Amino acid sequence: MDVPHRQYFSPRSFHELFLLWDQYPEATLFAGGTEILQGQTNFRFEIPSIILHLGALEELKKISRTERYLEIGAMVPLAEILSLGKLLPPFFIATVEGMATPLIQNLATIGGALCARKRASDIHGPLIAMDAMYELRDANGGQWISASRFQYLREQRIIEGKKVLSRVRIPLETWNQFYYIRFGSYPSPLPYTSYGCILMVARVEKEVLSDFRFILTGKQVLRNKEMELKLLGSQLPLEQSIIEQSLKSWKEGYQKLWNQEPYIWEVSSRALEEALVHHLTI
Repeated sequence: MDVPHRQYFSPRSFHELFLLWDQYPEATLFAGGTEILQGQTNFRFEIPSIILHLGALEELKKISRTERYLEIGAMVPLAEILSLGKLLPPFFIATVEGMATPLIQNLATIGGALCARKRASDIHGPLIAMDAMYELRDANGGQWISASRFQYLREQRIIEGKKVLSRVRIPLETWNQFYYIRFGSYPSPLPYTSYGCILMVARVEKEVLSDFRFILTGKQVLRNKEMELKLLGSQLPLEQSIIEQSLKSWKEGYQKLWNQEPYIWEVSSRALEEALVHHLTI
């Protein structure tokens, strides 16, 4: 049997990367390779014919910290992120731990997880909640965009031109309340959207809810900012009328999706009520 001719490049600089990408526009960027191999069951793996491996770009492997931010290079494996421990909030660590087995955590990178095409990786949730920023590099330099903006562009598949996610910048702020659950499983007899995670993070000051984020991550990332804003300034514990209004807002925000995926509505509404009633403590 003939073996297809394949080409593999490992550029050592961004300049070299974009020169090669211009020369081979059909090339596939390769980080940890977990998405390419996911779901392949044949003894012989199907891999792209032209690969640009990012592993030799040392800049993508760096972790740095300032008083306000933690910056993580896109090629940093999930296992190395977990080793940072208390530098990151517990809900972020819990999300990363729940994403993959230890073996996969050693292979998968934060950049690869964020750029996955098949579905939104769980890691989008905490990064959006923490107002993280991502640096996108092209041949002319870098541009910072918000985690939520990046996720929108990823979902719509409208990131224009040849761009590489190079760094993730996470604000070092304190969130003193959180609630995190995973739902469904993969592979699953349920629809493809019917597994993922739900995250609530909040900041409570003197029995008042000063900040609140509630995010569902599955095939899509769902967040109702209008509902979140209405909760700010509420006295704890929340009145039943406020809880009911929040559930109503969450339902109205994604009514079309709930009609298609009643399981997601059931899980997310139950999680929202649980978060509001039992996980916002004084």
